Amino acid sequence: MIYDIIEFMLESAILGIFFVIIIAILIYIYMMVWVYKDAKKRNMDAILYLVLVFFFSCCGLIIYHMARADHPVGGQTSPSVLQGPRMDTTHQTQPQFGQTQCGQPQYGQPPHGQTQVPPSPQPQKISHNTKFCKYCGGEMPNDARFCSICGANEFNS
Repeated sequence: MIYDIIEFMLESAILGIFFVIIIAILIYIYMMVWVYKDAKKRNMDAILYLVLVFFFSCCGLIIYHMARADHPVGGQTSPSVLQGPRMDTTHQTQPQFGQTQCGQPQYGQPPHGQTQVPPSPQPQKISHNTKFCKYCGGEMPNDARFCSICGANEFNS
């Protein structure tokens, strides 16, 4: 009877230790995934910090938290020793005018390499019954006493 109680207690202790180890491993994996994703969002060297947390666990996490304070999410920061070279990918994501995302010309658009010239703007016709404010250059009727833009009195000269 006493041996059965001791055996049950030993089995439950081993089972409890097993569950604690499994939970610790899951937390460790979650911590590495979070550091990797957070470093990517902050334009930091994600692989470096992943390896740092993998080998040094909590000390690596503390080092990462100290380094991430200088890198806002999505912000542009100056390159440091821990960062690699940055690549400019802005020209690769937007298709040119008249093209679909895969580079094929849209229906009714000129083939790649040919551009359409927008129509030239028509010159504005200035009425002969207008004058310009001598203070701001705004257009106003000839018989106006005050400028409608800046409010200047045109007769105070």
